[in-house]
Amino acid sequence: MTLIEQLVPVFLALAPFIVPILAAWLTLIVKAGFEKMPSSQRAILSKIVGTAVSAVEQSSDPLATPVEKKAKAIAAVTAQLEHFGIKAPLSVVDPMIEESVLLVNMAKDNVAQPVLVAQRPMPGNAG
Repeated sequence: MTLIEQLVPVFLALAPFIVPILAAWLTLIVKAGFEKMPSSQRAILSKIVGTAVSAVEQSSDPLATPVEKKAKAIAAVTAQLEHFGIKAPLSVVDPMIEESVLLVNMAKDNVAQPVLVAQRPMPGNAG
């Protein structure tokens, strides 16, 4: 039995603990940049990212790598942001894409989904 075959059961056993920690970490990163945006733009950005990630997941070649999918998602989000005249740095968009991918994967695996950062009230930022 190879090392990878031995480690797969360990990773599967740890997944229920690792996924929530990863989700919380991504949420903190997204929230830091997200709070600086007006609330109306946060909602639009969240929808754009979610739509782009879903579209890439559905339309990509099944053999496409995560790096290729992410590049497509970034390009789609960037084009939409330019169309709507919204400025959002890659440092905000990138973790939002990761968060959206995590949520898509959690939905595939029937894991309870956390509340998106865009859906949480942000104190002190009326928009």
